[in-house]
Amino acid sequence: MIKNPWPVIIVFLFILVCWTGCASTSSSKTKNTASATSSEASDTSISQKKEDIRKLIIVSGNADSILLSLQQFYDNQLTLIIQRNRPDLSQETLKLLRQQWRDEIKRIVEEPGGLLDYIIPIFNSHFTHQEIKDWLSFYESPLGKKIKSIQPSMMEESNLATERWSRKIDPVLYEWLKERLKKEGIIIP
Repeated sequence: MIKNPWPVIIVFLFILVCWTGCASTSSSKTKNTASATSSEASDTSISQKKEDIRKLIIVSGNADSILLSLQQFYDNQLTLIIQRNRPDLSQETLKLLRQQWRDEIKRIVEEPGGLLDYIIPIFNSHFTHQEIKDWLSFYESPLGKKIKSIQPSMMEESNLATERWSRKIDPVLYEWLKERLKKEGIIIP
């Protein structure tokens, strides 16, 4: 279980940004965004673009990655709440509550007005409809399918690497802070 979801979220965003370039064709890269936006002015095409963005977020596996990170983060919160308020609950009851909690988080993320609806406008503002379609095509390609299949293990490996790096850098940062504060007359042990 991930104790801190931020490294996973940061890695997810990094992967998302890195693979953005892979999905675009050279012709779609040279399009003028303003002319692309004006050609997509009809409500039908805007609605279709948003549906394609939703599909992209799901097909790419990014929705699952975000959901897993949120569920793990909120699992920890649920456990703390239960331990403080009802330490007498059995592990079986806690397990059942966790599953229902995860299902509820999934519902809230995916329902209209959920997290995906907050993410869609971000994609909408940065990509033309054609770029979204190209990106979807990429995820249907052999390389796209490979990336999707290995993404969870890459995320886990990246999270472990981030944790190892963090343990290495924490003492360095602590010493820097200690020295910096010492110059200000503040002594910390």
